[in-house]
Amino acid sequence: MLKTIQDKARHRTRPLWAWLKLLWQRIDEDNMTTLAGNLAYVSLLSLVPLVAVVFALFAAFPMFSDVSIQLRHFIFANFLPATGD
Repeated sequence: MLKTIQDKARHRTRPLWAWLKLLWQRIDEDNMTTLAGNLAYVSLLSLVPLVAVVFALFAAFPMFSDVSIQLRHFIFANFLPATGD
């Protein structure tokens, strides 16, 4: 009985493994991991000008001074490395 359960499990998972193998082959052929790394790099690099524009907008309008101070404190506390640690 145990053998038949194992055989049924293998029979049912065989298409899944075949699909995963095909998926990995396509990912490898299309250099998807390199493309994903490039996309992540460019996306993170584009955040710097966005933050600069946001800071400029907050500085231009005095009503956002409290938000600007909180945002600046958050960025300095979480994204910039601490010196002397």
